[in-house]
Amino acid sequence: MANKQKLIIVIAVVLVVAIIIYWYVDLRNPASVPVAQPPAAPPAAPPPPPAATTTPGLGGTIYNQSQNPIQDKVPTTNPAVNPIEGAYKNPFQ
Repeated sequence: MANKQKLIIVIAVVLVVAIIIYWYVDLRNPASVPVAQPPAAPPAAPPPPPAATTTPGLGGTIYNQSQNPIQDKVPTTNPAVNPIEGAYKNPFQ
């Protein structure tokens, strides 16, 4: 029984030493160290869809109708006319 325990301990020590030696030699070998590769170029963008030459659909019609309806129809005002001028007289002047 004692020989069996000694044999297991010897095998464990030999295994640990072998792993340490392998690890040490592997780190010393520059061929085993992975080299960082530059990132790959992104794929080319897909071509744009062809321009629509047909009449707009429901969404386009709603968009065109929802624009400012009085864009060019704003009335001009006369900035020189003040409608409340003279409504209050300052008694201290």
